[in-house]
Amino acid sequence: MKDIKFKISLLAVALYIIFGVIYLFVLLLPSKIWFKYYSIDIVSAQGRNIVFSSTYEKSRPATLFYNDILRCDFGQGEQRYSSNLSESLLNSFPKITVKWTYEGRVPTKKGVCRLDSIIKVQAPFGILKPTGIQSLPFAYTP
Repeated sequence: MKDIKFKISLLAVALYIIFGVIYLFVLLLPSKIWFKYYSIDIVSAQGRNIVFSSTYEKSRPATLFYNDILRCDFGQGEQRYSSNLSESLLNSFPKITVKWTYEGRVPTKKGVCRLDSIIKVQAPFGILKPTGIQSLPFAYTP
């Protein structure tokens, strides 16, 4: 009886160690295993609709969390405008380019802006792997 309890305890410890090693492995993997951002370019920056073009690739199915931060300089220092955090569960897909509209608040005056696009990929075990890209500065006209 003691022998069976010992073997069960040994098995439990071995499984715990294996789980820990796998968790650590996933924790150390780069985000590009799931998602790779290649570029973000301004298409149009006039009025309430600021349109960008993004090129990216998603190697594995996973949930993505998006947060876009518009940073604008009006000659008196930088101001920050954030979009709402959004999420989507997407299957994998090859490298694509898509046009999209910035959905956050926009400035009410003319300035020079850039966009910081931050994406977090939810890897196994709920681990969030961040990646991001920055647009080149562009002129914004309300």
